[in-house]
Amino acid sequence: MKSVLLFLVTCLFLSCAKREDKTLQEYMVTKSQEPDYFSVDFNPSMFKPATSNLTSNEQQALKGVEKLNVIAYHSDSIPAAFYKSETTKIKKFLTQDSQYQELMHVNSGKDGGMISYVGNDEHIDELVLFGKQHDNGFAIVRVIGKDMTPETVFALFKVIRERGFGVKELKPIEQAMDPTRTFKG
Repeated sequence: MKSVLLFLVTCLFLSCAKREDKTLQEYMVTKSQEPDYFSVDFNPSMFKPATSNLTSNEQQALKGVEKLNVIAYHSDSIPAAFYKSETTKIKKFLTQDSQYQELMHVNSGKDGGMISYVGNDEHIDELVLFGKQHDNGFAIVRVIGKDMTPETVFALFKVIRERGFGVKELKPIEQAMDPTRTFKG
């Protein structure tokens, strides 16, 4: 009887213990449920462009993308320990998980960012953009697709930026990163 009780108490303790996220995807899902984080998922069909106005490269870019996931933390007063802890976790996912390959890294003191991908130079299955700015916050953008190429990924960003597709759908991101809006940190 004593061993059964000990077993039940151990199981209860283990189920209540805070579980550490093991992947970037788990991290993003966990944080998307927290009130201080902003998150949004996009399906490229949301961008509803007039495809007759797109180049074949731009059309191919939209076809290769299955979804975009964005998660951001923004605050005018981020506790230093929290900022360091969270950005270290994200960098760890991108540098210690062997599936991610670093494409580019930018560093300027406490600010910086990186672009990583899953796949190879010819066929990208996932592209991750991570940016951080100590005074404002940090964000992760995941672009998930099938056999994307670097050209199609950049064509997608060009379509969104230059043609204004999905401006209505992207408004929440703009509002979340508004420096006059603050979240509790």
